Amino acid sequence: MQPDCSVDPSTTSAGSADDAIDHPAYRCVVYPLANGTWSGRANLLPIGWNIGVSATDHRVCRYVTDVDGSGAIDANIEHPANYTAVNTSLPHQNYLVIAGPETCPSNTTAPHQP
Repeated sequence: MQPDCSVDPSTTSAGSADDAIDHPAYRCVVYPLANGTWSGRANLLPIGWNIGVSATDHRVCRYVTDVDGSGAIDANIEHPANYTAVNTSLPHQNYLVIAGPETCPSNTTAPHQP
């Protein structure tokens, strides 16, 4: 079963009223297998906005880091598109939401949705 990651732009996870940058909060519900692991892809489900490539849509990028120096984003901690045999919490799995027609910054992010 895929995680259900709902995003509500009216909530914030960081900052204050004086903060110029909005930080929407998201929560994922993950249902592990009997052995305590799960594999799959975590997609954001927008609330009050759309994912797509048109001027009225938004695109989702993943912040990625090649932690192990393998030349690929393939370890769960590196924030891959698809996770494999996750058995622990994964910190710093953050997303960047940009305008639909824009391109994800290539040096720090990877395209995720659409």
